[in-house]
Amino acid sequence: MWATLYERYCTSSHGRELEGNPRVALARVAILSRSADGGCTRNDRFSFVRTLIPYGEPGELARQQYTGILGDVLNVSG
Repeated sequence: MWATLYERYCTSSHGRELEGNPRVALARVAILSRSADGGCTRNDRFSFVRTLIPYGEPGELARQQYTGILGDVLNVSG
């Protein structure tokens, strides 16, 4: 389910493999990976994603959809 949402809303900007196409690669990107050093909390990441994504339509998705997509991206990116 989350993969379908990612494909619909995110692949045109970030690629199918999180490689960045044409925008920033999501694999190990700073805003997603900086929780270990206290630089970015889960709430910070969620707020960042919800207020900026999808491009041109921020806030378009339901909270659960944002949470699911973000969880999958974090899982894939390590």
